[in-house]
Amino acid sequence: MIYQLSVRPQKYLIEQLDNGRVLSRLIIDVQDFNQGRFYAIGEKGALEKKVDNYDEGGLLPSRAEDSQTFSGESGIRVQRRPNSTLAFRHFLEGFLKVDQDNVCFFEDANSLIGDKSLNPSLRIFSHEGQVLYMLDSRDIGTKRVLDTIQKSYSWMFVCILTTWSKALETYANNLTLEDLKEIAQNLTSICIGAYDGEGFLVWTHK
Repeated sequence: MIYQLSVRPQKYLIEQLDNGRVLSRLIIDVQDFNQGRFYAIGEKGALEKKVDNYDEGGLLPSRAEDSQTFSGESGIRVQRRPNSTLAFRHFLEGFLKVDQDNVCFFEDANSLIGDKSLNPSLRIFSHEGQVLYMLDSRDIGTKRVLDTIQKSYSWMFVCILTTWSKALETYANNLTLEDLKEIAQNLTSICIGAYDGEGFLVWTHK
């Protein structure tokens, strides 16, 4: 479910991107977050009273079927928590349906190319050893959408909704700096983890 914000959390967004990898920092350079609009994505009824408290959690009841466990920045295991992954999956699939050039890129804050923990069933890309995942229109309705969201969610989460000229081409999995610049420049929306892992903040340039 989409929730409207009464504040503009661009400072929070920039802080999150500044902790990201090369693509996140390129986005800071080419996008003006004083423009566009912000909103939140969460389970129905979860964020209505605290939608502007994007740095707080405790909004969702414990529900084992869509909770997840992930590694924190220090490598310590974080306990299972409720989240809005299923609502976010529907949001992404709606974007991918609009145009075959629409893609979603995810930064993996914890992994490097060559790590044994990488899931070979995902669309894995790299830049200077850093790992990114991609979803495109071929993934709509498949298990890969949810698997990609869950694999990329750790102590931080960055998902870029953009158009890419190579979306359905046969291409190498090594992204050049020019590829990343195109992805950042053509960005439609950017999504970051918020609400202590229970929801998402979205910025769109329109």
